[in-house]
Amino acid sequence: MNPREKKVKLGFVGAGFVGQIAHIANFRDVQTCELHALSELRPELATAVARHYGFQKTYASTQELLEDPLVDAVVAITRRPHTGPTALEILQSGKHLLTEKPLCHSVAQAESLLAAAQTSGAIHSVGYMRRHDAGVAKAHAKFRDLIASNDLGPLLSAKAYCWGGDSYQGSRPEVAVEEYAYPELKSWPLSPDFMPADLAMDYANFVNVYCHTLNLLRFFLGEPTQVVRANLRNPKEQEISLEFERIPAQLNFGVRPSTDWQEGFEFEFAKGSFALSLPPAFAKTRIATYQWSGRNGEVEKSSPAGGEKWAFRRQAEAFVDDVRTKKFPLASAEDAIEDLRLIEKIWMVHLKELTL
Repeated sequence: MNPREKKVKLGFVGAGFVGQIAHIANFRDVQTCELHALSELRPELATAVARHYGFQKTYASTQELLEDPLVDAVVAITRRPHTGPTALEILQSGKHLLTEKPLCHSVAQAESLLAAAQTSGAIHSVGYMRRHDAGVAKAHAKFRDLIASNDLGPLLSAKAYCWGGDSYQGSRPEVAVEEYAYPELKSWPLSPDFMPADLAMDYANFVNVYCHTLNLLRFFLGEPTQVVRANLRNPKEQEISLEFERIPAQLNFGVRPSTDWQEGFEFEFAKGSFALSLPPAFAKTRIATYQWSGRNGEVEKSSPAGGEKWAFRRQAEAFVDDVRTKKFPLASAEDAIEDLRLIEKIWMVHLKELTL
């Protein structure tokens, strides 16, 4: 059999809320893979989820799952403090891996994960599902066309915003078991060494919520050349100024009274503008939309036509295809470390401003 025709046998670590809704339920419907094994420390939940979704085996630990020679790749969805050490164990075993974002919580931690993947030859994909959104893919292609054609002239500035609201949209797991007591997993710190202890949780929350927006901004513009300013004092109203090769970018993050999730980008050109609007991450039937307009009255809007697959489903399909064809992921660990480099620079600037 052609290796590309063989189904990828998946192992899952974790079967909680996000594990089920965003990942297990989506991989179940990918025809080129099969749900082979589940590692879940809560035995009742493990049994119920395995039966419901059709896993062939269950294991009481990640190590036991990794010893299964039939497992080709692993999807590990754990709580944020446990993601890094769990990923390291999997990568050292040589299994290909998909973890949620963020990759971890510091550049130093990320470097250890990249080193393990390089040594073992494992693919490590990170769950920046926004990159897999069908609307984002169309917007990115259109944006690059406008840059290349110079139809709107040079790019002058950029804005990004994320005002948190209801991202879960009433989602519920297909299997729910009230079982909360289970052994504690190994954890990594939620902030880099330079972070004051009283700001560690603020840093961790920032990374968890806004790494998506920063990742997409980099996806469109490349790497920033400078962090000009960072005012993160008030979690409800945060301001960051970046520079991308003399192109200023203003970022506004926080929480608004509205329960709507508001996230997007605005790009100003010499002869027009381009805007991208993102739906809540768990809005299964919605995709990102964009609009561009020129000074001469030209306007183009993308259509949120029905039938587009949810970004999490497209991410699942991409991961399986990457494993089958040994392709470099669209959202790789090698790229995700750059989000952490940027976030650490932002917080270093913020810490300096706190001392002024």
